[in-house]
Amino acid sequence: MYSIGKGGNGEVVLYIKRHPRGKCSHFLSEQIVGNLVKGRIISNPKFHVPKRFKSLILISNGTGIAPFMGMINENGHKGDIHLFWGGSSKEDYSLYENNLRQMQKEGKMTSVNTVFSEEENKYVQDLITKNKGLISKELQRGAHLMICGSLVMEKAVYSSLESICNENQLKDMTYYKSEGRLKTDCY
Repeated sequence: MYSIGKGGNGEVVLYIKRHPRGKCSHFLSEQIVGNLVKGRIISNPKFHVPKRFKSLILISNGTGIAPFMGMINENGHKGDIHLFWGGSSKEDYSLYENNLRQMQKEGKMTSVNTVFSEEENKYVQDLITKNKGLISKELQRGAHLMICGSLVMEKAVYSSLESICNENQLKDMTYYKSEGRLKTDCY
C-alpha cells in the first residue's frame, strides 16, 4: 500500500522508493512508459485537509510526502501550511524540492523544514523538537496536524508532540485526535 496525492491536473501522485527486497517497488521500477499496471485506490476518508483551516502542520518521512504535495498544491484559501519532512539524504529531497519551492513561491505553503538521517544522524521527530516553539504557537492558534509515513516515525513524532504539549501546558495528543485535529496515514 502507498499513500497517494492529487496532482495539479487531477492526476494521481505516487512516490515510490525502490527497496532491494521490495516486491512491489522492484516490479514498478522495471516498468516502461505505456505499460498498464492494475491497481486500486482505497480511500482514507479520515485523512483529508479540513475545508477551512488557519494552520496546518504536515509531518512525513520518505515517500509519505505524496499526499501532502497534493494538499499543499490545492491550498486555495492560503491557510498557513508548515511542512516537516525527514528523509535519508538531500538526494532523496531533490525529487520534491523544485515543486515545494514553487508552491512556497505561490503562497500555498508557509515553511518547509527538512532533516536528512544519513547526513545529520537526525530524524523528523528531532526536527519537530527543534521547532517546538512554532509547533506550540500553531497548536494554540488551532492548527491541525497530519502525519504520513512509517509507523516507527509516527510513534516517535507522537512522543515529541506529546512532550511539546506537556512543556507548554497544552492539551494532550488524545485531545487533538478526538477533536479531529490530528490525522494519520501511516504504514
